[in-house]
Amino acid sequence: MSAGSRTDTTAWRTAPASLRAGTQAATATADLRAVLAAMAAGPRLAPGVSVDWQLPAQAVWVAMAPGGLAQALGRLLALAAQLLAPAGGVLRVHARAEGATAAVSVVDEPADRQAPALARRVHGFSQAVHPERDAVLRPLAECAQAIDAHRGRLYAAPSAWGAMGATMRLPLVPSVKEQA
Repeated sequence: MSAGSRTDTTAWRTAPASLRAGTQAATATADLRAVLAAMAAGPRLAPGVSVDWQLPAQAVWVAMAPGGLAQALGRLLALAAQLLAPAGGVLRVHARAEGATAAVSVVDEPADRQAPALARRVHGFSQAVHPERDAVLRPLAECAQAIDAHRGRLYAAPSAWGAMGATMRLPLVPSVKEQA
């Protein structure tokens, strides 16, 4: 996938297994753009949901444990598409490097012009005392657990499009070239 903005009707494949309770700490580095591009190349996830991918031209290197972060990203995007599925709409995904962190913003824009639901769900998750006990919040609790294992965080925030969305932040790591 080339850098910049692209809209398509493809989605991503989420792994069927649940995230393990003790998701291991990051052991390798990966370009976050490649992880998102692999998700974009997967099959369509929900009818009527298109995806607007905005990926940077430069590599965004992050630490990754096998399966953990990619699976967490897949679950977050699958949840956003699920929230859009009844009416359809556009899922906007914007990845970028900001200072010492990598950021991925996800905004759901329903076709019926209702308010985006993902940010409300993420905010509710952040306010819950035991989100893992709530069936509605459990998928976010599992995502956050994997993101935490990568020293990152998940929260609701305004996006570059002005709408509220979910933002995931991870620390950047030097690329292999920069380490040499």
